[in-house]
Amino acid sequence: MNVQLSTVSDSRKNLIVTLDKSEVDAEHQAVLGEYVRQARLPGFRPGKAPAALVIKKFAKEIAEEFKQKVVTKAYRSALEKEKLDVLNVVSVDEGKIEATAPATITVTVDVRPDFT
Repeated sequence: MNVQLSTVSDSRKNLIVTLDKSEVDAEHQAVLGEYVRQARLPGFRPGKAPAALVIKKFAKEIAEEFKQKVVTKAYRSALEKEKLDVLNVVSVDEGKIEATAPATITVTVDVRPDFT
């Protein structure tokens, strides 16, 4: 994971977080595993349905949750690394998030300004 901090103004910062392919793929596998364990499909015992059928049936939900988890992971990791005192999240630019490619997320935040 690579985090770049750029200053827009005294109280606004841009965090650009780049996640490696392996980190993105690990999140995708975690979300998929969660859906496979909870899926109830006709003809299969709960949690025993093949992953391909679960992906086919719940593709939209898996994609949404996957994107949400990647963005959340990137945001939290960037805050821990940069140790920012965030007051407000202004915008989040997800870019293109796919399981087989690296992801770049840009988060614009308002921070508490430094007083002298």
